[in-house]
Amino acid sequence: MQYTRLARAKQSEPDAGSIELKKQIEQEHAANKEQKEKQKADALWASFMADVTPSPKTKQNTTSSASSNTKTQVTSAVHSIL
Repeated sequence: MQYTRLARAKQSEPDAGSIELKKQIEQEHAANKEQKEKQKADALWASFMADVTPSPKTKQNTTSSASSNTKTQVTSAVHSIL
């Protein structure tokens, strides 16, 4: 009878090895969670930048169109004065 009580007491008390193992597992889970959160944040940031950054071709076309329109307006204004 006493042996059974002693065995149960030992089972309920964690040994130093299992405590260390639990700490290591918790640290690994925390590191994995941080890594996943960082990957999500990086993906979100990349998606945002893709949405707000104009493409180089669009920017050149807009600049070209704007300068062409300005030249046309200036030319028209000069002709109307003369």
